[in-house]
Amino acid sequence: MRTCSWIVTCCLVVAGCGSPERPKYPVSHVVGTVTLDGQPLEKGRCQFNPVAPTPGVAVSGDVINGKFEIADVPIGKHKVVFQASKETGKMITDYSQPYPEVVNLIPESYRDGIDSTVSDAETKPTFELKIK
Repeated sequence: MRTCSWIVTCCLVVAGCGSPERPKYPVSHVVGTVTLDGQPLEKGRCQFNPVAPTPGVAVSGDVINGKFEIADVPIGKHKVVFQASKETGKMITDYSQPYPEVVNLIPESYRDGIDSTVSDAETKPTFELKIK
């Protein structure tokens, strides 16, 4: 009985190992830049959300010093959403424990996303966000 349990355990471990499954739709490797009023976006997040009829799921990556790199972005049309915030240095004292005030750095006009097309095996978009 112990041998049977050991064999089942080994099979389960081996079945769970290996590389992740590749998407079943065409994808691109996206390496891009993001600026805010001409300066590299210091730290944030970038998400590519496929727009119908583009197949696939949303994928995201970190933006560091204005640069991001995301693998397996579905080829097609997307809404690209950015997230970035920073502490102002002020403390909020409305509740029992003070906490730092945080502001959104992404201008409101870009918060619903920017239309973008991912078109080949490697795409290199540049997003220039401006405070209006």
